[in-house]
Parts: sequence; structure tokens; C-alpha cells
Amino acid sequence: MGQRVYVVQPPQGRYHDNLWDIAERTLGEGRAYNQVYDLNAGRQQPDGRYLELARLIQPGWLLVMPESAQTVDRVVAVPVEEPAQEPSQPASPGQNDPAQDQGAGARQGLGDITPARVPAVGGLLAAALVGLLARRRRLGLAGEVGQDAAELERLLRVGADADRVRRLDAVLRGLGGLSPVPRPYAVVLSDEACLLRLPRPLPQAPAPWQVHDQGLTWVLPAGQEPDPGAAPPLVPGLVTIGRDAQGADVLIDLASADGDVCVTGDPTMAAEVVGALALELCTNPWSARVVVAGVGLAPALHGMLAGRLRSPEELVRGARAPGGDTVLSGPRPGAVNAVMLVGGGEELPPLPPGGRTALVRTGTGSGSRWRIEVDASGSARIEPLGLVVTVTRATTEEVSGLAELVAPAPVDGTRPPVPDPPRPPVDAAALRAAPVRVHVLGRTLVEAAGPVERRRRSLLTEAAVCVALHPQGVRPDVLGAMLWPLGVTGDVVEATVGRLRQWLGHDAQGVPHLRQDAQGRLVMGPGVVTDWDVLRSLLNSSRSSPPGREASLLGEALRLVHGPVGQDVPGGRYSWLARVRVARQVETLVVDAAHRLVELVGDTDPDAAAAAVDCGLQVVDLSQVLWRDRLRLAARRGTEELERQVGALLDVSGADDLALVDPATAALVEDLAPGRGVRRVPA
Repeated sequence: MGQRVYVVQPPQGRYHDNLWDIAERTLGEGRAYNQVYDLNAGRQQPDGRYLELARLIQPGWLLVMPESAQTVDRVVAVPVEEPAQEPSQPASPGQNDPAQDQGAGARQGLGDITPARVPAVGGLLAAALVGLLARRRRLGLAGEVGQDAAELERLLRVGADADRVRRLDAVLRGLGGLSPVPRPYAVVLSDEACLLRLPRPLPQAPAPWQVHDQGLTWVLPAGQEPDPGAAPPLVPGLVTIGRDAQGADVLIDLASADGDVCVTGDPTMAAEVVGALALELCTNPWSARVVVAGVGLAPALHGMLAGRLRSPEELVRGARAPGGDTVLSGPRPGAVNAVMLVGGGEELPPLPPGGRTALVRTGTGSGSRWRIEVDASGSARIEPLGLVVTVTRATTEEVSGLAELVAPAPVDGTRPPVPDPPRPPVDAAALRAAPVRVHVLGRTLVEAAGPVERRRRSLLTEAAVCVALHPQGVRPDVLGAMLWPLGVTGDVVEATVGRLRQWLGHDAQGVPHLRQDAQGRLVMGPGVVTDWDVLRSLLNSSRSSPPGREASLLGEALRLVHGPVGQDVPGGRYSWLARVRVARQVETLVVDAAHRLVELVGDTDPDAAAAAVDCGLQVVDLSQVLWRDRLRLAARRGTEELERQVGALLDVSGADDLALVDPATAALVEDLAPGRGVRRVPA
């Protein structure tokens, strides 16, 4: 009978065939591109390449399509350079199947996996952006995104240097407590130390600071950062320019320029540098009280930074900074309290009086105090500071992907669909009885009967979870790229697959639970059950059940949930979770299930309703849908309980005013307890 196969068309002018358009033409819905991707991920194409991760499809590729595809011819076989192997027959009991006992690399040899190309935004800005995305997920605002945006998030996670951000923020908040107080014009941050470059020598520094270059450089070894508490950062105008040849981040203080900073050289690169500065000033923790305005920047930047990135007119009118300082008052003498970013050859807009606004612009550099000269390779020199770096940039593709990542999830009033429930359904009893159990709804855990070395268990758990969450299979080289995004040799991947197969063991017929399909992709056998399988089965059954049975199934489903997918994973691991849709789907489905259970039993069993809310908030801790459910339940117990829950919400959100968390939630509180107020009462 054969399969329906679509041939990727060559470019026509500027148009290139893509999965979204193919799905829209043949399946009637562009969002169905995931079905096409899942059918073809890892499948070898006539030119020897594969559809893997975010790689673009190429003209002449042959894409297997769902049976429902229209206007797509059916063929008997899909030709490739190397014909796919026939599925191996299960080994008879007591016999070993070499093709199943060895990894794909052992059959055909895995090459070394090169490091992922991390985004041009650099490690510090990547960490700030990952934090921004995490905050939106905590609020339940994240929606489904395309594969390219998901891949960007994975790469941001790979490149993010959260430890350096934490250390730098602590240093900047601690400077005001030193005597003398250093006011650096530049900071160099490496894994070993933090260096302050000072405009005038300060030969005496309090311990643990060390003095170098006759007092022109102060050095703080890593691990010696202070605990300044809630002290404001001393250098709010500090921005990242790039990384030097030794891998250290180089930052400059815009206030120290005492004039405008011009980014010159390659026009495209210069625009990308200014775009990165806008992103950093609007997302890093030490610039939170700085007003940022821009003109001539990418429109997507204004969209994703709405409320933080102002217009020049707002700046001139004296818009208030996020912390309450006006542009003219400022956070402290000598510091900028506003930054104007001008790109795209725009004319310079008027600036507020008082000289407290830093100006960064693109152009020729004529008349500027500091000049950042960037060439087409991304190398930049900062004059007159004499610093040379690989510059931090926000490319057009990265800005577009970020805009998609921060776009609000659509609200249409419909419940989210349950994605591809298992057939046949599996329940909690099946999970308990399975020979291999994979838990992802909270802390990851794999339960298997085979031997495993303690020191390798964490890595093998991640490998097992990765394969289990790719039911269509994942090639060994792709698995290696996911587990070791900074690169790994093929023999390490092969050995890891072998250890994983040994740990998961064999079924009653002697076939490994970790198998390979005809295309060499690693797949889990039917003896492997995940709690995600059970959750989908229960939620899908609940949708067609009468209210009483529905409530029972929802309660059973929520008892499986102990936190977000991959809770408390080791630092630097599981970056690939951004590529799979499971984490976002779990967040959406759990919030929906908890809210639905409150609707069903809130009047008759408030304790069960409260337990459902608690479960949902373990996954999306700032979900305003669930917090409003909690506040309504609290109001039934009296004003004192309502006030306690309002305080709890302010604590977990880190805000002093509920209206800043969510205006709809603040309106609900005012309706439940008129006159109560939604601000934190000062101690």
C-alpha cells in the first residue's frame, strides 16, 4: 500500500518550502507540522542528511506524511542512499540479538559530536533571558512555540551562565558597603575572579578584595562574594560588551563614558549589539531601576519588552523607573538612571535635562566619548579603553525566536487537548507493575532491575528520560548532542547507550527494553511505562466521564504530580527539555485539571479542592487561575484566611502590590473583601 510522501520543493524567489506551509497545504492546519516532524525526525534523506533538532528541510527531501494528508501521492518505498534496515526479529528466549545488544554506533560507528552553537547573546544575557522565560512559566503565561523557538531556548539554556550572573549581582550590591567605595568603569568576570577596572588608583582595599596595578584594578576571587541582602546595585548602568580571548565577560559602565557611546563598523553587527544592550538593560537584575528607552530598534524588541522599553517621548516626560525613581532624581549620584538606545541611523531624539541619561547609538563614531568598533566577524575593540572582545549580539533570528517564546498564550476559553493519549490506556496500577518505570512529573526517577553504577545513575537517568519522552525514537548521535551539548566523542555515547540498555534490562522474551528501530533510532519497548503516559490516559478518560467519575479521575491524575517536569535537575543538565513539548503540556494540563476539579467539588468538598490547587501550584507556582481559586476558597473561611493567602501570594511573587502581579487577581480580592487593599502592609 505504501506511504504518502511529499517532495520538498526548490526555492521560488525568496520563498522556501517549510514544514508549517506544507502542513497547512496538505493537512489544513499549519500547527500540524509537528506530525510531519515526528514522522521524519532522524529519517535519512537522499543527500545523506537528516531532519534533526532545528535543521531546515532541504529541496528534494522526501517527507513521509500522515495518512490524512491531501494532494500528496502515495509511494511504495522511500528511496535513500542507504536502504533502511528491516526491523530485527525479537530474539528467542536465551539468545542474544547483536543488533539489539549493541548501540547504533557499534554497528556503524558514531562520529564525535561537536559543541552546540550557542546564541550570540552571550552567557550573562542568556541567563537573564532564561530567567525571564522561567518567570513567565511560573505565571502560566507560556504557550506552545515552534521548533526553531524551542531550539533557541535549548541553546539559551546551554549557553546561560547563571553562576556568573549571581556572583556579579552580589558584587555590585556589596560595593556600596565598602570603604573606600570603588566606582569601576569596566568589570571583567571570569570563573576564577571578578576584576574592577577603576578610573583612579585606590591602593587600599578591604579584604577579601586584592589590589593590583597600583590600585587601578581590584580583584575578588570567585567564592568570596558578599551577601549584601537587599542593597541596591552600585553600578546599574553596567552592560556586557562581550567575552575576551580567555573566556571572561567584559562589561562597561555607561555612566563612566560621561558622554555618548557609539557602536560603529559593520552596520548589521552594530545594530545587533545595540539590540543586545536593550535586552540586557531590560532583563538583568542590577539594571532593574534604570529607565530604558529606544528608537530605531527592531519592532519585536519593543513588543517583547513592553512596559520596560520606553519611547523617547516617555523618557523626556520623566517616566518613572521601575523602582520608583524618576529620570531626574536617579538612584545615586554618579550613576545613570536612564539609557537611550538609538539604532538604524535614526536622528538623535531630545534627552531629559540634567545629564543623567546615557546615550548609546550606531553611526560613524564622530564626536563620541567611547567607540565600540565591531567588524563583520563579531570582533570588537572598545576605544579608548583598549579592550578587545567577541561582541555580544542579538541577531534577527534570535530576536524573532525570543518574541515567540515570550508571546502570551492565547486565551480562547477552551480546555487544552490531551496530546496523543496511549492506546490502550494505562493506569497507576500498570505503572506500578511495569518492569521499567520512568517518573518525570516532579523529580526524575527511573526504576529498573538491572545493575547501575551509582556515579553514573544521574546521567543514565537523563538518557532514559530523554528516550522515553521521544516515543518516535531518537538517534544515538542526537541523544549524544542532547546529553552533551558542549560536545562529546562517539565512543562515550556508545558506551552510555550500552550501559543504559544493561540497566533497563530485558523483557520476558529476552528483548532489551531499550531497542532500535529500522532507522537505528533508540526507542523504549512496551515494558517501559512513564507517569506521563498514565497522566494522559486518566485526563483523556475524564473528558468523556460524568461529573462524579470525572472528579475521581482528575484526583487520581493529580496524585501522580509532584512538581514540574525535571524538578531540581542538576545544573547544566536537561537543556533538551526546552525542545520537547512535554514540559509545557504538563504545566497546561495540570493547571487545567486542578481548576476543573475545583469547579466540580469546590462547593461540596473544599478540602479536596484546596488539595487540587496545592498540586497545581507545585507545577506553576504563580498561576493566577489557581491563585484565584485559592483566594475564593479562603474567603469562605473568613477574612483572616483570605488575608493570609494574599500575603502568601505576595511572598511567592516577590511583589508588594497585588496589582503588579495580576490586576484581575487584585480586582477579585477587592470584590471578596471590599476595602481590604491589595498591598503589603509595612511591618
